[in-house]
Amino acid sequence: MKVVTPYGEIPWNELSRLNNDEMKELMIDVVNRTDRYLGAILVTKKARRRSKRSRRMTR
Repeated sequence: MKVVTPYGEIPWNELSRLNNDEMKELMIDVVNRTDRYLGAILVTKKARRRSKRSRRMTR
């Protein structure tokens, strides 16, 4: 892969700061963090719904 600029073509390997192994590690970390974040949001929403239902049932 190469990048085309007004000054010419530059091979991707000369532009990239990460090699393939580092990029793989970064992507795995991003996916894991996103999964934990979304999981926490969904659990919180479910807990709120359950709480609202239980309050309605006790009235």
